[in-house]
Amino acid sequence: MNLRPYQAQAVDDIRAAFKSHRRVLYQLPTGGGKTVIFCHITREAVRKGKRVLILVHRQELLRQTTAKLSQWGVPWETIEAGKPTANEWPVSVAMVQTAARRELERYDLIICDEAHHAVAGSWAGIIEKQPQAYLLGVTATPCRMDGKGLGDAFEVLLEGVKIRQLIMDGFLCEPKIYAASVADLTGVRAVGGDYNRGDLETALMKSRITGDAVREYQQHADGLPAIVFCVSVQHAQATAQAFTDAGYRSAAVDGSMDDSERKRLINGLTTGEVQVLTSCDIVSEGTDIPAVAAAILLRPTKSEALYLQQVGRALRPMEGKQHAIILDHAGNVFRHGMPTAARDWKLEGRDKQARQKTAEAVRQCKLCYAVHQAAVCPECGAPAPLKPRQVKKVAGQLVPVEDVERVKREAKVEVWGAKSLEELKAIAFRRGYKPGWAYHRWQMYNRK
Repeated sequence: MNLRPYQAQAVDDIRAAFKSHRRVLYQLPTGGGKTVIFCHITREAVRKGKRVLILVHRQELLRQTTAKLSQWGVPWETIEAGKPTANEWPVSVAMVQTAARRELERYDLIICDEAHHAVAGSWAGIIEKQPQAYLLGVTATPCRMDGKGLGDAFEVLLEGVKIRQLIMDGFLCEPKIYAASVADLTGVRAVGGDYNRGDLETALMKSRITGDAVREYQQHADGLPAIVFCVSVQHAQATAQAFTDAGYRSAAVDGSMDDSERKRLINGLTTGEVQVLTSCDIVSEGTDIPAVAAAILLRPTKSEALYLQQVGRALRPMEGKQHAIILDHAGNVFRHGMPTAARDWKLEGRDKQARQKTAEAVRQCKLCYAVHQAAVCPECGAPAPLKPRQVKKVAGQLVPVEDVERVKREAKVEVWGAKSLEELKAIAFRRGYKPGWAYHRWQMYNRK
C-alpha cells in the first residue's frame, strides 16, 4: 500500500514533532485518510520493536482499524468487552470503555483515533497510566464538541492539507448544499454548549421538517444512498418510517442494536439494500462509509466539530459521483459556514470571531435555495443578494487610487504569468476558487 504525497508528508511531520514533543495532535479533513497514516506509523513502530495501543470509541472504528492493519501486514489483537486481554501481539486496538477497566501492559506509543475525545474521563485515565508512552492524536476537528481546544491533552498541533486541496486533487467531492426549509428552534434551550436533546426531539417530532426532508431528497438525490442525522433514536426511527412510507428502502441504526445487524444495515448503503439510513450519533464521526451520495442534516447543533464530522461522511468520492449533496434542514451551514471554508485550527480552539466570520460568508440563493459563497449562484445563475455593508470608523489614512489599481494589475500578472495548470491550481487554492477556475483559465491560454 502506497501513501499519497500529503500522507507521506504527514508521517514525516509527525516524526519530526516527536523529536521535541511527547504529545502530538494531527489534523486532517474527514476522508483524507487518517487511519492509513497512523497504521503506517504503527507498522514502523512495530518494526523497531515498540508496542502500540490504538484507542477507538466505536465498534465500527475498531473493525476499520484492524482491517487496515491487516492490509499493512501488522499483527494485532483487540481489547473489547467479552474478550480476555491476551497481550500476545505488539499492537492492541482497544475500545476505550473496556480498556479503562483493564490492567494494561506498558506501551511505547498510544494513538487516539477521533482525538477530540481524548480529554474525556476514560481516555484521559488510560493515558495518565502510561506516562512513558508517546501520544499521537488524529482528528478532522481538533476541538471539543463545546468548541474549546485540546491544549490540555496535547503539546503541539500539526495541520494537514486543507479540504479545498483534497477536492481539487480528486480525493474528496465538492459539496452541493441546499437549505429549503429549516427547523424552528423556538423554545429550545442550550445545555453544555449545545442544544438540549429533549427539547430538540420535541421540536423536530412536531415540525413538518421530516416531510420536507423526504421531498427535498426526492428532488435532489432521488434513490441515491443517503445518511440522515437525527436528534434521538425515536426521531431516527420516525424519520426512517417516513422515508419507507414514501417508497424508499430505509432503516434506522442505533447503539442498542446487535453489532452484526448494525453492520449489515450500514453496508446496505453499498449493496443497495438500504437507500436511506437514519442515525443518532452512530455514523456522525469516524465511520468510513464510501457509498454515500447525500447527507441530510436534521439535528441542529452549536458544535462546529459535529457539523463538520457529519457533512464529511458524504464527501468521499465513489464511482459515478459528481458531487456530495447536503440537504441542511438544521440550519447548521448558517451557524458554522461552508464545510469547504479554510479553517485555521489552534490548540486553544477557534476563537468566536473566526467562527463568526466563516458563518457570515455564507450566501443562499432565493430561487433554488442552494447555499454558496459566490456572487452568482453556481446552480441556477441567479445573482446573490447583496449583504449590507458595515461601515466602521478606524484610525488610518486615505490610499491613492493608483495604489489600488496597481494591486489589481499585480494580481492579473500573477494569473497570466502562470506557466502550467499546476501553477493555476495553486493560485486557485490560495484564492479559494473552485477547481474549474484553473481548468477554464488553462483552456483560455491554449486557445490563444
